[in-house]
Amino acid sequence: MTNFMIGPIPEGLQKQVKPYAIAENAFEELTNAYQWRGRIVRRQGYTLLGRLANNTPVMGLRTRELFNLNRQQLIAFDTTDAYGFDPLTSLFTPLPSVMPTVWSGTNYQFFFTTNYAGAFWATNFNPGLHGFDVTDFSFQAGTGPWTVNVTAPGNTFQVGDIVYFLNISGAGEPNNLIFAEVITAGDPTFTVEASEGGPFTDAVGITGFVLSPSVSVPGQDGIRYYGTLTNGDGWANYNPPIDPNNALAGCLLIFPYRGYLVFLNTWEGNDPDTLINYGNRARWTQIGTPFYAPPIPTVPSPQTADGL
Repeated sequence: MTNFMIGPIPEGLQKQVKPYAIAENAFEELTNAYQWRGRIVRRQGYTLLGRLANNTPVMGLRTRELFNLNRQQLIAFDTTDAYGFDPLTSLFTPLPSVMPTVWSGTNYQFFFTTNYAGAFWATNFNPGLHGFDVTDFSFQAGTGPWTVNVTAPGNTFQVGDIVYFLNISGAGEPNNLIFAEVITAGDPTFTVEASEGGPFTDAVGITGFVLSPSVSVPGQDGIRYYGTLTNGDGWANYNPPIDPNNALAGCLLIFPYRGYLVFLNTWEGNDPDTLINYGNRARWTQIGTPFYAPPIPTVPSPQTADGL
């Protein structure tokens, strides 16, 4: 890029005359700049913005819309947490979240955010799938609502969590993309119930994955959204299914565009260890709600989920 200087500017800041009498090359107001040798030069310097916990590096300073007139919140990210700025104390404090959320990016993975559909969306380009390996389906009820016991070692699901199934192999393949609610928690086996998408198919010794927006898996980031949600203030994971075998696991940039939410430079797959980056790919939501399962925003206006 070529720089062009517009000048010379023989005058600088003038306060001794009325605005209507000011010289043609002078300024009535000059903020953080000064006149030097016929040029206007930016004044150098800094002010303290605040301190993050543990003196960690700042990986993003972003703006969250609070959906009231001229109401915004400054959000700071470090490598592990998100903080809201308190103008009364000039301090950053961790954002409250009903889902314990720890980011796991490095000190070169900066955050990109956007405000859309009642939520504050964030990504740091560190991919993540928030789920667990599935090995068995059993005890399928004959008529809806359908109930099934799911074996997924290490799962941390709680009663009321919404889950869905991905990349289920063999006899359990008809269970792909079925959304269900956890009605009995347990590790390795929990119970879910679904009123749509069933019936479940019993399958022992299969492979696959079960994911939830409400359970954060350590070491996995991906895309998340923050807001006043149906389960309280906090973060939710965003791993929408792309097809019966793959989900969106992350991206570099997020933009709203004419009713769509667009994700650029994506991570996709069905296994946290083998996710694939598509540097030239764009994915976007359908027109309408981008949410495929609860928890979803309730402020400023209730949102809906399309996918249950």
